[in-house]
Amino acid sequence: MFGNPTALSTRSDQLTLAGTADASRFRDLLLAEAYEDTWRIVEVFSGSGTPFEIELAWSAGQGVGAKALVSVPQATRIGVYARSLRIRVRNLSEQNNPVGVTVADGQAQTHNQWEVRGEVAPAAPVIVQIPPFARCARVDLADPSLTASTALWLVDGDNILRARVPADVQPHPGVLVGGAREVHVVSTGTTHFRLVFDLTL
Repeated sequence: MFGNPTALSTRSDQLTLAGTADASRFRDLLLAEAYEDTWRIVEVFSGSGTPFEIELAWSAGQGVGAKALVSVPQATRIGVYARSLRIRVRNLSEQNNPVGVTVADGQAQTHNQWEVRGEVAPAAPVIVQIPPFARCARVDLADPSLTASTALWLVDGDNILRARVPADVQPHPGVLVGGAREVHVVSTGTTHFRLVFDLTL
């Protein structure tokens, strides 16, 4: 066999995402594969320095592979052991957002997050499924006066409430999700929030 068996069919690409009025769906950014797997460093970035989200799927060997969701403030790196890669992106900015990706062979320790945005109200707690590779979760509120009366509820696969952590006593960097299935954001008032998951990627 000639050439490098771990060489990807495509190592970079770019596209411009429309403003958030048209950001309800992910768009394909990169689809690449190689004959053999190796460690890859995936670097994604915004040309305008504005936030976006990625959905990264990869496989190694003959396996189906894993998938991860990542929030990107401007740029980030993700290290995966992969033979194939699929990257989809969605805008988090009101303006058009040019985004790009480059993939290099190599290994690096990386750290990423996934953010869920929403609004919580007394009669409308928000239920969020825990994303792949999540280690812990933290909630931040637009109205800080509600911090003491807002909590994270962690519910397991048997639909049993296992933990209830008030937002004002969350540890740093957040509440460990362990074997929980979903997180409930519960509050006595109405406010916008963000729920940030720390990822082991």
